[in-house]
Amino acid sequence: MSGPSADWTALMRQARRGDAAAYDRCLREIARALRPLVRRGLERAGRGAADTEDVVQEILIAVHLKGHTWDETRPFAPWLYAVAR
Repeated sequence: MSGPSADWTALMRQARRGDAAAYDRCLREIARALRPLVRRGLERAGRGAADTEDVVQEILIAVHLKGHTWDETRPFAPWLYAVAR
């Protein structure tokens, strides 16, 4: 596995072990990747892109609150995208 998904998985594993810098980096990278996806989803739903940042922040809050449900033996990205949906 390579690319952002592998990086996010490694970063979240480090974050679980108390690495605050890894957690910060992971959330920033996730937000950057989610913004265009959320924007397109809002546009498809007939909503303005102005709500993009609010939706991204809600996803990040959900990741923070439900992160303990992620099985760290599995890739992080599929779990993230399930939360985002």
